[in-house]
Amino acid sequence: MKVIVGIGGMTNGGKSTLTNRLHKALPNCCVIHQDDFFKPQDQIAVGEDGFKQWDVLESLDMEAMLSTVRAWVKDPCKFARAHGVSLQPSASDTHILLLDGFLLYSYKPLVDMYSHRYFLTVPYEECKRRRRWVAGTGDVRGAQSREPTPPFPTHLRLSSVVGRCGSRGPPPKVCGAPPCTNSPAASFSHSSNRSYMVPDPPGLFDGHVWPMYQKYKREMEQDGVEVGKPGSRPSLTPSLPGVRRVHGPTPPAAQP
Repeated sequence: MKVIVGIGGMTNGGKSTLTNRLHKALPNCCVIHQDDFFKPQDQIAVGEDGFKQWDVLESLDMEAMLSTVRAWVKDPCKFARAHGVSLQPSASDTHILLLDGFLLYSYKPLVDMYSHRYFLTVPYEECKRRRRWVAGTGDVRGAQSREPTPPFPTHLRLSSVVGRCGSRGPPPKVCGAPPCTNSPAASFSHSSNRSYMVPDPPGLFDGHVWPMYQKYKREMEQDGVEVGKPGSRPSLTPSLPGVRRVHGPTPPAAQP
């Protein structure tokens, strides 16, 4: 049985924390992080909002990510061994792939490949607080704050998760695709466990990050992409029936 689980949602919403806990708990499990597929900085356009467009789908090499997923689908055992994942003989018929990212459901060639889709959200105020906390307003797990140097990409960061691929540049090719990770679970805290190398430029969250989150979430809902609640605890099966749409209040508009 092959199972592909999407852990999507907003920035600093807890995606990596949940992904790494699942990775530790589930057998024969590989992880692919969408953040590892950002294009080089010189290929990222500056938008009408004046910011480098890191929070749009075009900033990601989604063809490379799709190739990575297809490499796992073709031979999950080979893929797991190549990426340092120990296979468990007691669960030899089960193979699980976790995809973690903020735009998982905006790339149509991937949408129908998921066995289960989840979408994590936190309120606007909490998301902004977490973003400020990890984006250079103070030291977070050893990452020192620095002066912003726009238009330096805010997604370049020091990951607190051991074993993640480099955040920029083409990662080494294995199985014809960039490697997934075999990282230990990150410890949970009320602050995000993500550490950025530089702070966000002033106004980035309200001027670019939050509006892009609202845009892609709205498009996901308009396209009828169904996502389930993490608390619903469905069984890990390769079928989509029973996966429920998340219902909740509309995210607030960006605030000054």
